[in-house]
Amino acid sequence: MKRLHDGLVVGDRYRLNTRIASGGMGDVWEAFDEVLHRVVAVKVMRPSVDEGAFAVRFKAEARHAARLGHPNIAAVYDYGEHHELAYLVMELVVGEPLSAVLRREGRLPAVRVRELIGQAALALATAHDAGVIHRDVKPANFIIRADGTLKLTDFGISRALDGSGQTRTGEVMGTPFYLSPEQAMGKPATEASDIYALGVVAHEMLSGSRPFDGGTPVATALAHISEPAPPLPGDVPADLVALVRECLAKDPAQRPDSARNVAERLGQRDRAGGTDPALRAIGEESQDGIPAVPAAVVEQTPTGAWSPAWTTSLAPLRDLETILAALDPRLNPGRYAVVSVSQPVEGARPFMTIVEPEGLTMLLTVEEAERLDLAFELPLAWITLGAVRAIGAMGLVPTVTTALAQARIPSVAGVGRWHTHLFVPEVDADRAMKVLSRLSMAHQEI
Repeated sequence: MKRLHDGLVVGDRYRLNTRIASGGMGDVWEAFDEVLHRVVAVKVMRPSVDEGAFAVRFKAEARHAARLGHPNIAAVYDYGEHHELAYLVMELVVGEPLSAVLRREGRLPAVRVRELIGQAALALATAHDAGVIHRDVKPANFIIRADGTLKLTDFGISRALDGSGQTRTGEVMGTPFYLSPEQAMGKPATEASDIYALGVVAHEMLSGSRPFDGGTPVATALAHISEPAPPLPGDVPADLVALVRECLAKDPAQRPDSARNVAERLGQRDRAGGTDPALRAIGEESQDGIPAVPAAVVEQTPTGAWSPAWTTSLAPLRDLETILAALDPRLNPGRYAVVSVSQPVEGARPFMTIVEPEGLTMLLTVEEAERLDLAFELPLAWITLGAVRAIGAMGLVPTVTTALAQARIPSVAGVGRWHTHLFVPEVDADRAMKVLSRLSMAHQEI
């Protein structure tokens, strides 16, 4: 690890600037991507005795982690090796680990616990849907940004360290304070194991102390197996007490059946001025013949404030009438600009970036476009529709854009993983909201 130093370029691309964290598994550096002109985090894994086998597992799991596109997951951009040291390139999340927040503040208010654990559950649900188990859910792996968004980090790393069937006899992966009973007994981790660990974190947030601490790793692991969690303080709402108790069930079958179930039970809080963090997972595909602002390659960036309040039903909606009846237009605060450039702009922090043969198209705030002296046609308003999953092929986009066109309101639509997004001239925002609301009400009456 001493081979790494400020200014070193790894992978002929990432210039290391500052080492920002160190741990038993490796060092994390703030680095600059000299190809895409953006700041990233580079985690360089420490050499191990079984370095060759680890590198193979780590590379495979990095591929899995790179497919986990979600606003509450620190994005994985790239994997490489530098002089036989494996490294992972990730989104640089500017914020504070939950572990540091708990050391400073102790108990957290129930409303904040709902919000943060709800976001973490959404991140785990996305991973579990993709067949990825985190295996090391703990406060140190939750990064809280200044706007309140939670990012879950280190996806794929613990899985790579574990390795299917390759763990040494008697070796237990994970942090003892957050280890599920089945892991403590040497059994494989499952989705339910991540849910248990999330329950331990929630208990710690609500009580101000870890529920299981035997003084040594072995004693702590045994406590997870045989001891009940201590009761939560009497002022914790009953529904939170019940949910945490379920997550901490010794029998995995008695825990909530999915992380998405946990998220749904915690997803009713609304943060003023925010919108759903799932709005950040936009533009994964464009629809046939429909111009979309989010299109080929979307670059997630730490801009804006988001809250999980109104994405509570994540089941697919199967028919157009149901989708239209559930249509819930939300006007995102701010003024936006679509900017076309031939190459990346240093210092730009777009909400999304489309990579096209002739250059890049970025969605920025008007203020940032003006600060960077970038040309754009007119300020846009950003409207998000609260219909979830499988909406692109159901005819929603042509239906809503036709309704807007009949009202003489030009619009551009983008279909993302969770929602459809509409961009209309700022001067038409209020009229567009009325048209969309009337459209939903008309189908609710059918």
